[in-house]
Amino acid sequence: MLILEIGRMLRQENAKNIIIKLILVQIFWARTFVASEIALHEQPAATTAVVRFVVTTVCNVAMCLAAGGQQGPLGARLRGLAGRDWAVLAAMGFFGVAAYTILLHLGLRHSTAANAALLIPTTQPVFTAVLGGIVLRETVPTKLWLGLACGLVGAILVITHDAGGSVALSSNVVIVLSAPPSPATPCRPSSLRTG
Repeated sequence: MLILEIGRMLRQENAKNIIIKLILVQIFWARTFVASEIALHEQPAATTAVVRFVVTTVCNVAMCLAAGGQQGPLGARLRGLAGRDWAVLAAMGFFGVAAYTILLHLGLRHSTAANAALLIPTTQPVFTAVLGGIVLRETVPTKLWLGLACGLVGAILVITHDAGGSVALSSNVVIVLSAPPSPATPCRPSSLRTG
């Protein structure tokens, strides 16, 4: 689980650095909805998505190359990846990110960044739990299902509240459809498994 992994990282590394990194991730992630909504006023959804892919791909490749040359757990993992693992990672990045971004941008054309920022993190855990149960045969505790149900009720309220007609309602539904994790996610490379 992510929480346990973060806890382990906090014990192993400087907690202050980890907390700063987690805050930076949230700041950059949250800004993408607003930046996408602004960009969609000037260009089509597909163009906005392609520009985003190009910029993020260049940044991610640079970070992987830099990390691969460093000593430490990430560098060792990157250097140890087989060609097949790189292909799986590339497929996950392309299909998961491409589908997510294009659907998100199509939805943002007639919805708001605020709705997207509420709908994605609310519905993504639901899709993850359902897919984890189907694909990986994971069992989800009852308490977690109750929490996910509360989040789903909140998402339904956001989707239907002040929808402004069927176009805005369908745009919110398209945003929700962007929330499922990549179909390749359960097939992550074995060398990246944490335990």
